[in-house]
Amino acid sequence: MNAQTISTALQYDGNAIAQVFFDALTDANFHQETRVLHAAWEAMQCTSGSSSNAQKIDNIISALRAIK
Repeated sequence: MNAQTISTALQYDGNAIAQVFFDALTDANFHQETRVLHAAWEAMQCTSGSSSNAQKIDNIISALRAIK
């Protein structure tokens, strides 16, 4: 399966694509990596589209620091 197959099967829904990615990493026993990437993804989703890249990065860093 390639990226285009996944993208089209999920109708180019970025959140669905990310969830498949997180699920695959978890299935492959990359639990901590999944937590980190998921936290970064959520921080990006919660950041306004009009925010600067610096603000997005700050939000990601804050989310990563909050991981226990």
